[in-house]
Amino acid sequence: MKRFLGHVSLASLVFLFVLLVACGHDKSSTPKEDVLPEYENMQELNAHKCGISSFGQKAYVKNKGKVYECDGSKWEESYIQTRPDSCRSCEFGEYIDVRDGKTYKTVVIGRQVWMAENLNYETENSYCYNDSLEYCDKYGRLYTWAPRYSLCPPGLHVPDTTEWLTLFSAIGESPLWWMTYAGTKLKSQKGWKDDGGGSDAYGFSALPAGSRYEDGSYHGLGEYSTFWTSREYQNIWAWVMGFKYNEDYTSCLSFAEKTTGRSVRCVQ
Repeated sequence: MKRFLGHVSLASLVFLFVLLVACGHDKSSTPKEDVLPEYENMQELNAHKCGISSFGQKAYVKNKGKVYECDGSKWEESYIQTRPDSCRSCEFGEYIDVRDGKTYKTVVIGRQVWMAENLNYETENSYCYNDSLEYCDKYGRLYTWAPRYSLCPPGLHVPDTTEWLTLFSAIGESPLWWMTYAGTKLKSQKGWKDDGGGSDAYGFSALPAGSRYEDGSYHGLGEYSTFWTSREYQNIWAWVMGFKYNEDYTSCLSFAEKTTGRSVRCVQ
């Protein structure tokens, strides 16, 4: 069985078909990104001084469709593209995890409120890629599978497969058929191998966090990301939703061993 896309048996396909056929609002304010200063091009942006006093300041460049950030001496493309050109109407908010005080960006897509960042809450069975905290800061933690309500903060939960399909429907995909462009719309613009990012049209900003195998090895940073669902599959596996750098779609037919480490996105 492949470690990213599990072997799909006839029985699982029948189960998924049945699933597919069956197939509070965060008002915490308008995003700060909506008031970012705008510049027509890089020449205009570079004319705006970037120094120690403006360290961390962000600006939106129209002809690039990207956010840039002052590193204390020059303007660099921001790692987190919080305001893609096609997402100016995105309704962002914030959620504070009372367990450790971390603040997460949230985004409204359709009628759902999703975390716009990967969960980064330390548990006994969670890991940083290559066992390095710097990766947790960028990509969140990699978790072994756990029940629906045991990972996410109070008021949020690990989405089940139908909640993922609801997300795909909200961005114009038809969950009853093989999806064609969900990856393009939901992947972050930056950080993917071979410029394999997406438009991030809905502010979901899926990042290529890779995964952790049961033997403790890590793989796939920059290449793919897989997110746990709360739905089990035959005791030792659980369903995952995945994105890859060289594919525009996302797979609804993937499952992975529960003992492997995968990313988690929480939904309200």
